[in-house]
Amino acid sequence: MKRRTGTMKNLGLILISVLLISSCRQALYDINYKGEENFKSFYVVDTISIKNPVRVFSQKHGGMFILSSDKLKEYRNEADFFLSPDVFILGQDLYRDLSTEDFRRYNYPDRGGCEVRESETKVDGLEIYEFVSQPRFVMGLINTNYYHVKHNSEVYFNIPVKNPKTTYHKMVYPLCQ
Repeated sequence: MKRRTGTMKNLGLILISVLLISSCRQALYDINYKGEENFKSFYVVDTISIKNPVRVFSQKHGGMFILSSDKLKEYRNEADFFLSPDVFILGQDLYRDLSTEDFRRYNYPDRGGCEVRESETKVDGLEIYEFVSQPRFVMGLINTNYYHVKHNSEVYFNIPVKNPKTTYHKMVYPLCQ
């Protein structure tokens, strides 16, 4: 009887663990969420310039970002830094985030193929790359839930927001020519 009780306890612990993991995952994003009727999950907003841009990957927090080399001096190893208004999530391919009906509307010629080199600037926990030539960037706004679903990979930034279905974040896509 003791063996059966131990097995039941283990099964109970496994069930509780699975439920906790499932509920935590749902708190981050909802894979089945299709967006609101009146809003798109992704908007192209503008083409922008960033003074002395660098591409940064955070080993601790995940995510690839574009920011100015001056802004990089403010980094203190905290995730909130990447939520600053002048830090942008790096988009790898504009067409990955666009809805198919918008493909013809935008011409993104290089698909982010800008040449970069490793920066001489070293910051603990960050990989930093400089652009060989000064790019411009296509800026878009992406729904946080949509970002979690589309970009969940090893270079993914787990955006810490309370309601990912109603928030948008800035992404940029390099234009090098």
